[in-house]
Amino acid sequence: MSSKSMGKSIGTNIRKFRMEKGISQETLASALYVTRQTVSNYETGRSQPDLETLQKLSTLLDVEVTWLLYGKPEPGASKKKAAVMLALAVLASVIVTIRLCRYTDALFRRTYDPTPRLLVRLVQVPLCMTFLGAAAMQGLDWSIGVGQVRKSKFQTLGRRTLVILAAVNTAAMVPFVLWCLVILVKVRFGTDSISMTFPYIPVYQQVFSFFLNLMYAYPFVYCFLGAAGWLVFAPGRTKE
Repeated sequence: MSSKSMGKSIGTNIRKFRMEKGISQETLASALYVTRQTVSNYETGRSQPDLETLQKLSTLLDVEVTWLLYGKPEPGASKKKAAVMLALAVLASVIVTIRLCRYTDALFRRTYDPTPRLLVRLVQVPLCMTFLGAAAMQGLDWSIGVGQVRKSKFQTLGRRTLVILAAVNTAAMVPFVLWCLVILVKVRFGTDSISMTFPYIPVYQQVFSFFLNLMYAYPFVYCFLGAAGWLVFAPGRTKE
């Protein structure tokens, strides 16, 4: 863009924001300690304000300096870009999860080793479901503004509840996942068989069994947990 075109663009923006604020050229000129003709020259592109004047205009017109230079960005432009990126990320996550499930199912039919399939269904699938739930809730917020109904007291309670659930879930599953990894390595190197069973530990076994059944048989529950997590952890939206 040439300096002449740039100057005209800046002038157009100054005029637009001045009129939106309901300020006359005389009033703006007085606040800038210049003549009305100088302001007129800015707006018609005959002359350009220097950086110091642009900063003063930014304050007087209550706009960003970049808005004076390039115009106010479209309100939905960043949201549309973010929505596309989010959709691509969700799609990639789903594709990876499906392919891993198919691969480990085929591997089980060939080797009769259930460990890889267990690991995918106990780690990747719940993570994917959580991500899907959070993404779906963010999409709803963009479209109908569900995030605006959040209340601080519910957010605090929700955060504590989800943190406790996540901590208990992790504490229950990490030992089993690590055990699966050890067995997987042993089986791959031919130092053990797949008939080994996870050691029984009172109390822990009941907690572990609950989350094991949840993650393996009902992974869709993590969609709701992801949605709830986005509601209570995502920052509140600011006005455009």
